[in-house]
Amino acid sequence: MRIIEAPAKPGMLIGISDYDYQAYMQTYPFLSGPREDLNRSILAELPSAVSVRQPQNICRIEFLADTEYALQPEVMARAHSLFQASGVSDSRIHSALSSIAWKCRDIGPQMRDILAIGSGDGAELILLRAAAPDARIVAVDSYNVIPPGIVMAASVEFLQTNVIDYIERENEHFEVVFSNHVLEHMYDPMRVLAGLRRQLVQGGVMLAGLPLDGETSRAILQHTSLLRLNPTDLGEFDLGHAWKTTTSDLYETVVAAGFKDVRLVQREHHLNYMNPGDETRLRAVNARGKQLNRLIFGPMRQVINTFFGRHPPPLALRLLYGLEHRVWFGSNNLKNRTTPEILVIATVP
Repeated sequence: MRIIEAPAKPGMLIGISDYDYQAYMQTYPFLSGPREDLNRSILAELPSAVSVRQPQNICRIEFLADTEYALQPEVMARAHSLFQASGVSDSRIHSALSSIAWKCRDIGPQMRDILAIGSGDGAELILLRAAAPDARIVAVDSYNVIPPGIVMAASVEFLQTNVIDYIERENEHFEVVFSNHVLEHMYDPMRVLAGLRRQLVQGGVMLAGLPLDGETSRAILQHTSLLRLNPTDLGEFDLGHAWKTTTSDLYETVVAAGFKDVRLVQREHHLNYMNPGDETRLRAVNARGKQLNRLIFGPMRQVINTFFGRHPPPLALRLLYGLEHRVWFGSNNLKNRTTPEILVIATVP
C-alpha cells in the first residue's frame, strides 16, 4: 500500500432543491428532455445554483496494489455461484468483479445487517451476499431495474422509494451502509451523509464508492462562464452528477457529517471504475479524447449554438448526444471513462 497526501482542491455542488428539477436532471442530464419549460428554467437557474466548495486541508489517500484489494477465495467462489444462479451473463459478471467487488473487501462474514443505498442492476447485491452470507440485506432505490433472478439469489429485501425519504423516515440501524456511485447524484450530500450516519449502529461502517468529478468539471468553471453555458456543453458538465467532489472536499464533508476514522482508498493501477490505468494514463486518454471530440463534434456544436443559442430544440440535443454516446470520446463517455474513482470507508463513533 502506498499513501500520499493530496492537496486541497475545490469541488462543486449543484444545489438545486426542487425535487421536480432534480428528477428531471437525473433523467435528462443534458437538458434534452421534452419539457422545454424545464429545460429553460433549469439552465437559467444553474449559475446561481452552482457553488464552489473550498476545502482547507490536505488529506491522505491509500493506494492499493492489485493483490491488496482482491477478495478472499471463498468470497469469490460464493460470488461466482450466486451470479450463475441468478442468470447473469458472463460479461456482466466480469464487469461486476472488476468494478465493484473490491469495494466489498472490508465486509466480513460476521456482518448481520447491511443497508444498500442504490442498487443499480443488482450486481452489487450479489457481491454483498457473497461477502456476508448470513446478513439481512435491505436495498433501497428509486427505480427497480433488478432482474428477479438477482433478488432471489441475493436474498434481499428491496424497497422502491426515494433514498432521502427512506433515511430520514426509517429508524432502523445497520452494521454496514454500502453505496456505489450514488453520492455524486445527491444535490445535498451533507444531508444524505448525516442521514446515513444515523442509520448505522455505534462502530458501524459506511462504504461509499464514487467518481471524483470535481477533478475534471472544475475546468468548466475556470474557462466557461455559467452565464454563457450552452446545453451543448452539458455532456461533460453532467447535471445528473450534482456533487462534483475532490478528495479533500469529500474527506471534509464526510467528517463534518459526523463520521470518524475516514479513509480514502483508490486502486493503484485501476483508478477509473471501468478502465485500468494510473493517473498518467487517464490524463493521456482524456487529452486524446478531447482532441477527437473537438474535431468530430465541435462543428456540430457550433452549428447548433449559432442557429439556436442557449435554447436549442430537444431534438437537436438528442441527436448530438445520441451520436456522442456511440463513441468512447463522446463528452459524457469520456468523462466517465477517465474520471478517477475513490472508496470512502468511515465509521460511526
